[in-house]
Amino acid sequence: MMGIPDKTSDYLSPEYWNERFKTEEAYEWLGSYENFAPLIRDYLSESPGPPPQSVLVVGTGNSTMGQSVAQDARVAGGGPAACCITDISPVVVAKSRDRSRGGLSSSVSWAVCDMLRMPYRDSSFDLIVEKGAMDVLEVDGGRDPWNPNPLSLQRMHRWLSEAHRTLADSGVLISISFAQPH
Repeated sequence: MMGIPDKTSDYLSPEYWNERFKTEEAYEWLGSYENFAPLIRDYLSESPGPPPQSVLVVGTGNSTMGQSVAQDARVAGGGPAACCITDISPVVVAKSRDRSRGGLSSSVSWAVCDMLRMPYRDSSFDLIVEKGAMDVLEVDGGRDPWNPNPLSLQRMHRWLSEAHRTLADSGVLISISFAQPH
């Protein structure tokens, strides 16, 4: 397993993740899907509107979060919801796709995608899920968690703008993060 980078800002680099994912097979940041599934299901069951029919899982890394969301009929529309699993690292996207070959519905796809510049049309998804991806956006910190680096705030706002842009009007963003509420 690749060690901690010399500078935490290296976590922002696709090259760092490509190198790390060449050797690291799996890592569940913040916990596995099973830890969060009951909360996600409860939240979605209380949300107005129909179950999600189009799902985007952002920055999945080598976690099984994307595959687990796609297989969870109580989350992914109760049927053949279209689910796209993304990451900024081509290495991990290829590994994830290969690891899942034959085990997931044909409505599941994978894409190399920067969460700050997503290639999707407006209102494309009913549900967006990210686990730990947003945390990477603030790795260059600031004085303390309540006074973040202005560049971190710009990245956070850019990500949230992209999520808002690509969500359908009644869409839901689920973010599992260590990030501060602001």
